[in-house]
Amino acid sequence: MVARRERAVPVSTTLDNSQAALQQKAENFDPSRDAEKNLSENTKALISLVERRWNEYHSLRGTNRDEELVQLKASTIYGFLDWMLMNFRINKDNSLRTYWDALRTLHMKAACAENVNPVITYLADGIRAQLSMKYGLIPPGDVTEQEEKRCVRSEEMFAFEQTLWCSKRMTFKSEDLRAEISVAMNLAGLSTSRPAALLGLKWGDIKFVLYPDELRGDVPTIKIRFNGTKTYLGPKKPKTHTYPAMYESCLLLDPQVAMFGLAIGRKIFHPLAGLKDASSIYSLRVPTGLKRQVFPLDSSKLDTPVFSELTYSILRNALKRIAEDTSIEWDTKPYSFRYGGGEGINLSKDISPEQQALVMDHQKIDVYQRNYQSNDIRADLQASFHGTTPQSDIIRLATSMIQSQDPRRPKGLDDAQRDQLVNNDPEVVKCRQEWQNAKLKRKRDESTSGDEQVKKKKNKYLAAKKKCERRVVDEVKDRFSQEQPVLDIQRQLQGLPVEIPSLETAPEIHHLPERREAISALMVRTTSDPGNEAACRARAVQAIANLCGKRERYVPGRSGRRAVFAAVKGIESDASESLRFPSEEKPIQAFPIECEETQCIFCLGDESMSYEDRTRQYANRSSLSRHMSDEHFSKWNGGMICPHPSCSVLVDSVNGLKSHAELDHKTPLPRQRSAGFLSVRVC
Repeated sequence: MVARRERAVPVSTTLDNSQAALQQKAENFDPSRDAEKNLSENTKALISLVERRWNEYHSLRGTNRDEELVQLKASTIYGFLDWMLMNFRINKDNSLRTYWDALRTLHMKAACAENVNPVITYLADGIRAQLSMKYGLIPPGDVTEQEEKRCVRSEEMFAFEQTLWCSKRMTFKSEDLRAEISVAMNLAGLSTSRPAALLGLKWGDIKFVLYPDELRGDVPTIKIRFNGTKTYLGPKKPKTHTYPAMYESCLLLDPQVAMFGLAIGRKIFHPLAGLKDASSIYSLRVPTGLKRQVFPLDSSKLDTPVFSELTYSILRNALKRIAEDTSIEWDTKPYSFRYGGGEGINLSKDISPEQQALVMDHQKIDVYQRNYQSNDIRADLQASFHGTTPQSDIIRLATSMIQSQDPRRPKGLDDAQRDQLVNNDPEVVKCRQEWQNAKLKRKRDESTSGDEQVKKKKNKYLAAKKKCERRVVDEVKDRFSQEQPVLDIQRQLQGLPVEIPSLETAPEIHHLPERREAISALMVRTTSDPGNEAACRARAVQAIANLCGKRERYVPGRSGRRAVFAAVKGIESDASESLRFPSEEKPIQAFPIECEETQCIFCLGDESMSYEDRTRQYANRSSLSRHMSDEHFSKWNGGMICPHPSCSVLVDSVNGLKSHAELDHKTPLPRQRSAGFLSVRVC
């Protein structure tokens, strides 16, 4: 039962309805305080941004920003919006309108007005129209093929899940993040939830229930209550979605498997219930005489977020990488799953328009038609006209994202392309030369006063290089899309085969044994046999539970050398044999006191990583130093025992650890200029 919201208690506990008291309340009314709207955090951030831009603009003009905001003349509106378009990236007319709405809100708040002067509103509409034509902004409704609302359907979902789990390029800082992204992708399509509502789920919003089924036995089910719905046009009631186990389908597409795995791995179930592994869950039955068996949760973890490590930016970047690694031409966004789910609901005969509006959190059904429905007509109009059988499979493929999948599609630049097209770009060369000149000037002056200037020039160089690389990658991909079909046709006309490489799906390519087991367990198509079904599900759930807390080596943008095991001091066995030790079966002599000079002693002692990743060497000492500074020394919190698994030295500072690593482990690292060190041998 949901508790009632308690009524707010007034500050004054005495009731005073006298004429003087009521008059005093009316006179003390402050619009900026008593009439403040309850805006969302995103709206507040946008208004704050526009306010900063407004202050910056008037600081350059040398005018009074407060007076100009209260008066808000048409000439000031034109000058401000024109300055915004010149100095900041604004591509669409709708974006310009959004900035104008934020400025209008600031004006009404500063002038204590309920609305803007109608004359100013009329002139502002004309100003926006003229500025849109002047800067070539994209008008409403004018979208290119790249900006079309692409829907992620079941076919794309399977390909994306397969890439997420199987691709070597999909590495994350923790394997928990991989499982969370898998759950988020599945739920985003099934529930059609907005990303904010989905990522705001807590374990208290999830119910794990067992329901009886005469055909398949008892069916595990998850019920999800979505509370964080959009508050536009007023708050909306929470909605509960029910997802029973999917049968005769691949376990990759069942969000229940990953959700149960995360719950077991993070110990979400009640500690006295004894649900510590997957076998205990799938051995339960609904008691005779009851209609369900509830899996109780730990009350202390009900407010814990389900997606504890996943943020919108991480999800957005991960989906972009997944689509690229799946060799799909078009970009994928979190809303692509909502588009696909909405399309499926709209075409379903079992869901009424009223239910569709409720599921998608819309006030009316026409909201979907205006803002979500794709312009790709998913109907065989030719068959409808001629009265023939519709070719539904061809139409579905022709309007899908998976139609563009080509494993030969370039995913990035190789070293030769990067040297030729990026490093030799005039703008990149110019910025790199400015950075080098700043370093020489700092060295010539023999002072640290130029450190800030060197840092700025370096950041400018890196930004220019990144921008150039993005542009070159887009050009390479566009060239592939234009030239590759011509080459394929030429080969076919010449009688030559067109060889298409297969995507990597084998689990043997991964170092982490827990990830290999998860891939093998998830890449299984379930059957209608209840016994075999439960065993397959239990294996997959347990594999994801075991994956929680593990991680693979994650160094984005840098390459490292695999450890040559035979060269490690103190190891006599063959390299290929030694590399087969999983993390839980390693012998202690596999980690000798004296390491290779580019091995990280922190990673050596990290049992959450695979054996290969723990013993891996970095490209050079500078790369190792940078890795340790970014990943390990930045989290330093005082004295600690040396992280090397075969060492027990106590150090009290960063320099102390670096000195100890150089003397005892033969891993030389540059030290800081200040602060001493102390190392104590623990007996």
